[in-house]
Amino acid sequence: MNSREELAVTYLRKRPLAAARVLESFAPEETAGILSDVSAQVAAEVLSAMQRYYAGLCLELLTTEFIVMVAHNLAAQRAVSLLRLIPAARQEEVLVHLSTLHARAIRFQLSFAANLVGAWIRLDCVTLDPDASVAAAVQRIRQVGSVDTHRLFLVDGMHQLKGALTLSRLLQAADDLVLKDISMPAPQVLRARTSLSAAEHHGDWRQYIEMPVVMRGREFVGVISYQVLSDAVRDQQRAQNPVVTTEPQTVNGLAEVFRAGVYSAWQTWMDLLSIPVDEKGVTHERDANSSRGA
Repeated sequence: MNSREELAVTYLRKRPLAAARVLESFAPEETAGILSDVSAQVAAEVLSAMQRYYAGLCLELLTTEFIVMVAHNLAAQRAVSLLRLIPAARQEEVLVHLSTLHARAIRFQLSFAANLVGAWIRLDCVTLDPDASVAAAVQRIRQVGSVDTHRLFLVDGMHQLKGALTLSRLLQAADDLVLKDISMPAPQVLRARTSLSAAEHHGDWRQYIEMPVVMRGREFVGVISYQVLSDAVRDQQRAQNPVVTTEPQTVNGLAEVFRAGVYSAWQTWMDLLSIPVDEKGVTHERDANSSRGA
């Protein structure tokens, strides 16, 4: 891989959102060719950042083997958002090559229509036994390594949601206390088959940034954040009214630079600043300053 290609790959890896905006001004065939030449991990991040309609066009052109690797590099909820863009038969071709647990989680979410809450939940959140001690709960969290939800949800052996508590409340409690005795009242929930538009207006969003999702009574199935929910609503609106945008001239210019290699852009920017750049992309600002002084 030459220096230009290395810079292009670095741009895709470090700035997937910005790269997605640039690539969306390419023909899908060009973008698919670029993505197939980078790692599936990098491609997964860029595809996830693209507008759904355009990402779907690119996925149609990528091999099933490559899509398998892309899905492998994404959590179930993010993988689902991409797999929905390909036909059901091809979805199954991808799923049979994923691990059993990952495929099961993806199939569960694909069983919900894209306009329902269940299609967008996180399935991998930490839950705690309401009858566990504080010490046992803290140990479990340490084993997991991190908790990235605002609240911890208490779920019994029948998967019924029994309560919730914050991490700070848990850490401040005495080790011998039982979780159900220190938990907050049973939280408000969203049902998996609630429409996204209805869920977006739930009153609990005024207090919390994520909500538990249940089926059949209070059977806990996962968590959805307000950010994911609102993004999903916007995606649904764009899907109903797809618009081909004309990018500003600066973005079109960047697209041309991307085709030629990011090194060319780097050289151009340095030329504008009168800073020499050698063939390896190394700047020589000190020499440039001394020459200007001369």
